[in-house]
Amino acid sequence: HMICPRPYIDASPTTPCDPPDIFIPATYNLPMMIVEALERIGIHKTAVTIAPFQWHALAIGVFASMIAPFGGFFASGVKRAFKIKDFGDSIPGHGGLTDRMDCQTVMGFFAYIYVQNFARTVSAHRFVFGW
Repeated sequence: HMICPRPYIDASPTTPCDPPDIFIPATYNLPMMIVEALERIGIHKTAVTIAPFQWHALAIGVFASMIAPFGGFFASGVKRAFKIKDFGDSIPGHGGLTDRMDCQTVMGFFAYIYVQNFARTVSAHRFVFGW
């Protein structure tokens, strides 16, 4: 149900659907550097079969774990520039709701840009009708 969008709601769970290419698994050859590294630890693989959306999930996950925490540093820099301690007092001692959301702000911006430029597939229906 999640990979086959429907233009209308119906009660039939067996509506035929051709999933978009991004959800169909494909086989990818691994780079020789990775093959050699895997062989050193006893894994003998030269290819991997996954769906393309999993590559996108990996990219977003790596960004989320390595870059998004710097959103807190950015927010701290903004607060210091304006000489304020917290962005709000809705959560006493925690700096307010905005201080809890600075990483999500960076992730939201990155996810939007990434999906619009790399992961989005344009359906014929959306291309023709605009929705």
